Amino acid sequence: MNKRFMNFMIASILLLGGCNKNKMKNVENYELNTNQIYTGQMVNDMPEGQGVLVDTKENTKYEGEFKNGLFHGQGLFKWIEKNDVLDGKFENGYPIEGKYTFSNSNYYEGEFNKDWKFHGKGLLNKSIFNEDGTVNTYGILYEGEFKNGNTANCYGKITFDQTDTNYGCIWFEGEMNANQNIAVGQTGEGLVR
Repeated sequence: MNKRFMNFMIASILLLGGCNKNKMKNVENYELNTNQIYTGQMVNDMPEGQGVLVDTKENTKYEGEFKNGLFHGQGLFKWIEKNDVLDGKFENGYPIEGKYTFSNSNYYEGEFNKDWKFHGKGLLNKSIFNEDGTVNTYGILYEGEFKNGNTANCYGKITFDQTDTNYGCIWFEGEMNANQNIAVGQTGEGLVR
C-alpha cells in the first residue's frame, strides 16, 4: 500500500470514530438519574433537541426543546400534583417568558426570572373561567410590572370588575402595594368607589 492511501484510511477511521461521539440518538425511558426519566433526542448522553423529561421526585414533567441537557427553546412544564402549567420559552434551564396557568384557570402571561417567579412586564388574570375558556365570573386583572413574583412598588393598572354589584368596573393605575393591593392615600389615576 502506498503512504497516501494509508494516511487517508487512518484519517477516515479517526474521523468516523470521532463522529460517533457527537451522534444524535433517540432514547425511550432513559434514566438520567434515580429520579429523572427521559424520552427523546440525546447527544453525549444529554438531552438535546426534542424530548420529554419526567421528574418523579418533584412530580413534574417538561415537554419541549433541550440544549446541552437543559430546557432551552419552546416547552411546556407541568407540576403534576398541583396541575399548574407553564407554556413558554426557556433559556439555559429557566423560563424567560410564557403563560403560567394555575389549576383554577387563573393565569399569568409575561416575563420570568431565574427563580421562576413573575418578573418584568406581565398580565395576571384572576377571573374564574369555564372549561371552554370563556369567563364565568370576572375578577381582578392586573397589567404592569412584577418584581420577584410581587407587585410591591411596581407600576401597573388593576381592574376590579364588579358588574354583579352595580358598581361597574373599578380600576386604578399607579404604583402598587404588595399583591395588587391599593391603599388609602395612594396616588394615581382611576375610578375607585
